[in-house]
Amino acid sequence: SKVVLSRMAWVQDNATGLWWNGEDGPYDNKWRKVPYTPEQVVPVARDLALKVETAGLITIAADGFPRCRTVTVGKHVAEDLSEVTVATRKRTRKCDEITANGKATVFWQDSSGAGAWLSAACDATVEPGADDKAKVRLKVRRLEIQDYTSNITGAGTDCWKPMILERCDGSWVKVQ
Repeated sequence: SKVVLSRMAWVQDNATGLWWNGEDGPYDNKWRKVPYTPEQVVPVARDLALKVETAGLITIAADGFPRCRTVTVGKHVAEDLSEVTVATRKRTRKCDEITANGKATVFWQDSSGAGAWLSAACDATVEPGADDKAKVRLKVRRLEIQDYTSNITGAGTDCWKPMILERCDGSWVKVQ
């Protein structure tokens, strides 16, 4: 059900708490437009990743426990956030763990403003380079984001649920 603001065309969606003016929206309770579709959210998420520069790279060790280390991603994030690369050395635990498991997660956190975080679940490979160098290539399969400054969440005003996007046939699809 929806609540209609009198004398205006604004309608509040009770499920999300967000406001719509016909097809225009959604807006939060301070009348700020909220990124809502994958096409609107992915650029905001990429900007977050580029702004904070470093991220946590999580892999699964041989003992089954996750391992996290800080990596510098810099500008090596695809425009559509479908891929991230990380330069490293060949003889590192991250390379061994990615080679054994083929999966990793990259996690960015932004403490500016009201705060934000972005988690990218990936299929991962290690590409050997010259000398002792290597590149970790991460193909992003799933994004989870909560950006409190931009009001990106999975359920409108319910700030406990992240927005979730999954990669399907080369495009991002909103799951939550």
